[in-house]
Amino acid sequence: MAKLPSNAQLVWLRNDLRLNDNPALYHASTAGPVVACFAVCEKQWQEHRDAPAKLGLAQALLTAWAEDAEKLGIVLKIVHAPMFSDAPKAITALAQEIGAQGVWWNKEYPLNEMRRDKAVRQACEQADLAVHEYDGDVVLAPGTVTNGSGDMYQVFTPFSKRWRQVVTEAELSSCPRPGKQTPLKVKGDSIPGFGGEYRADLWPAQRDKIQRNLHNFCSEKLAEYSDTRDIPAHRGTSLISPYLALGALGIRHCIEQVQKDQGPDGFHGQWVTELIWREFYRHLMAAKPRLSMGKCFRPDGEKVQWAKPEYFEDWRQGKTGVPIVDAGMRQLLQTGWMHNRVRMIVAAFLSKLMLVDWHLGEQHFMAHLIDGDFASNNGGWQWSASVGADAAPYFRIFNPYRQAEKFDPNGDYVRKFVPELQSITDKKIHQPSEQQCRALGYPLPIINYKVARSTAMDVFAKAFKG
Repeated sequence: MAKLPSNAQLVWLRNDLRLNDNPALYHASTAGPVVACFAVCEKQWQEHRDAPAKLGLAQALLTAWAEDAEKLGIVLKIVHAPMFSDAPKAITALAQEIGAQGVWWNKEYPLNEMRRDKAVRQACEQADLAVHEYDGDVVLAPGTVTNGSGDMYQVFTPFSKRWRQVVTEAELSSCPRPGKQTPLKVKGDSIPGFGGEYRADLWPAQRDKIQRNLHNFCSEKLAEYSDTRDIPAHRGTSLISPYLALGALGIRHCIEQVQKDQGPDGFHGQWVTELIWREFYRHLMAAKPRLSMGKCFRPDGEKVQWAKPEYFEDWRQGKTGVPIVDAGMRQLLQTGWMHNRVRMIVAAFLSKLMLVDWHLGEQHFMAHLIDGDFASNNGGWQWSASVGADAAPYFRIFNPYRQAEKFDPNGDYVRKFVPELQSITDKKIHQPSEQQCRALGYPLPIINYKVARSTAMDVFAKAFKG
């Protein structure tokens, strides 16, 4: 391969598959001509249980990114690093091959990713390659939102309040896309087929369509978001979570879009609060490496005596006999996505009413979610199981029937994903009788709510009260 200009830069793409609002890419482009690379880490992705649908969308987004970048004169190289431990050699070898002056990337905060980056950084330094790292996945870097004692907040509300207090306009401003550069004498690589099937009809990979969806949400639906976000039958959420997880959209850009379409008040609205939850879980993961090792945030959580996962397969397949739970689990299997309110319902059902170890649910979600995000998924499951930071108190146990009546009052969501029950036209759809279940071929409930709740109260009280 021909050597490039002496100030050439190598940008290592990971979960930041975007041209706009990409600090590493933009700043590299100001230092010299850019070559981008992406590492295919198939064995590591399997170990992390990344969903085939998520990898399929990642492949499509990477392809779209490469096409857009080529118009700017930026080519994409592919390196193969089956495990993260292979990344130092692969990245430095490419950088040396093209004669790059430095290597640039945006940070990731789970433990394996931080260890990988440390190893790559050391390898680059040994090879006399400059390293430039940016906090492009968050607005405020982990460790910068602290309480009066200088410690990380362990409760979300004061964290979010402080986050809004300390963030500056400059920190909320996204980077522009790189300018057009003179094409380099290096050929881009074809992108290998590392992804699985996904619902391309639900999740487009083209930048203009993604941006249009974000704009439409911010301009047309954001005003009613607080009222509709918990209604799974209504399209009241943004549906951009896969693009945040894979970095096709940056969080700064999302907040800019809110303020553009809703004015300054949008910054203090509920949707930005949900984006701050994402920051909260990333800050926690960076501060508490044990969260990446399967440990509970609350030490007492390790004392919970989980039951044998006798009906775990019924939960996974959406055959629990509890319609709202089954609708959610089937939505996940059919689309690779599940409404957030229903995620909370099915997680509480598994960890509280079934008393199944929350790790099993966390792993199942990661294996199927197209928006699988380790920090947010881990934080959500620990919250539901009452073992995490700012978690629901252990005695707060969702009644799935009441949740269904409140958030799916007409049964439209259940009716869509549990077709066996479509003929039930009233609210009995949420708790069909034994006679109805048998007649319609729908399973009987695997739990008795009152009995299961009482048992869960005893088990969690023993763990948390000693």
